[in-house]
Amino acid sequence: MGNSKKSLTLLYIITPTYDRPTQIPDLVRLSNTLRNVKNLHWIVVEDGIKTLPHVKTLLEKSNISYTYLSATAHGKHRNLKGLAQRNIAIDWIRKNHPREKNAAVYFADDDNAYTLELFEEIRKTRKVSVFPVAFSGNLVFETPIVDNGKVTGYIGWARTTRMFPLDMAGFALNVNVLFNYPNIPTQIPDLVRLSNTLRNVRNLHWIVVEDGLNLSNYVKSLLQDSKILYTYLSASSPSSYVKRRLKGIAQRNKALSWIRKNHHKGLDAVLYFADDDNSYTLELFSEIRKTKKISVFPVGFTGGDMTFQAPMIENGKVVGFYAWAHDIRVFAVDMAGFALNVRVLFDYPKMMFSYTTPAGMNEEYFLKQCCTILVWHIRTQSPKLAKNISNIDWNVSSLIKRLKINTKIYKRNRINENILMR
Repeated sequence: MGNSKKSLTLLYIITPTYDRPTQIPDLVRLSNTLRNVKNLHWIVVEDGIKTLPHVKTLLEKSNISYTYLSATAHGKHRNLKGLAQRNIAIDWIRKNHPREKNAAVYFADDDNAYTLELFEEIRKTRKVSVFPVAFSGNLVFETPIVDNGKVTGYIGWARTTRMFPLDMAGFALNVNVLFNYPNIPTQIPDLVRLSNTLRNVRNLHWIVVEDGLNLSNYVKSLLQDSKILYTYLSASSPSSYVKRRLKGIAQRNKALSWIRKNHHKGLDAVLYFADDDNSYTLELFSEIRKTKKISVFPVGFTGGDMTFQAPMIENGKVVGFYAWAHDIRVFAVDMAGFALNVRVLFDYPKMMFSYTTPAGMNEEYFLKQCCTILVWHIRTQSPKLAKNISNIDWNVSSLIKRLKINTKIYKRNRINENILMR
């Protein structure tokens, strides 16, 4: 039985282009080649502030699945042709590619010629693949040197000074590379900071779950160097839910499944969700250990209108929450604002996070699965929202006096690099 279109690995072909006399002839020639390739999505990126009608017409008539974008390089990058175009195409893939689907990415300039055999080789790419490229100028070709199935060197210009002396058309990537090595420089620093905290906590097992199909070698190396008992897993977030800001659901559910399969039921343990971009005091982990079923903690923030979220306690019992949307959320807590004894996972074996939950309500849905409200405290208390963040006294002692609670956790806002306090 032959390969169907659905069984073939999807190919993303990225083509930067610009307005010139040969643009349409070059794109026509390339489109005629790509029309012979199955299961392909062509990303054409115009060099300019807008797309061109005649290029759009050509793409529509090609009968090829396509996306037509535009990008303009500015400042010192203006002379680096194709840089802005390729980057915007990569960003588009990261935002729109279904993470559960395999694909390969290839950069095909519109003034090159390609054999159809090349695209079938590209489909086989598991991480990065390299190919020989021929030229009609003085340099006849560039090619990798292969020994026993491994690349040991290259024949190409400046091969003594370039680690990867390749032409842009001389390599392809598996799409997972774009997700495992995203343009987010804070992942490793965030994990280093968290690992330095967790190294001070005894009897701890760290479950780190990567958002993607594959594990990151950088993260794996960091975990090994941390000397912390760990499990490193991966789980892909469906792209349609990422757009709705429902991040972390697949990863947390993967961790919950792992615990249910691997935890010794006779061993007492407590579960806590610690995002890598938060800061935590060591006192918090001592408090977490006391969890009999579910415990809740105050969480402080430096960004936005609300300075903190906290449970309201009367006679040692939680009677409400001081938090955003506290009037419609039964459990108005942050993800890092609660812990649960691992027995809860076995008492409620179907307890998981859900993609049907509205953004910002993940904690609410999760905790409702194991808790029943028997008493409603009628008194409501409106949160005091900070209109001017600069007027807030962030002295820890004065903050504790205002909250009349123990500050446990510090949470950083990823966008503005501020620090949130719990």
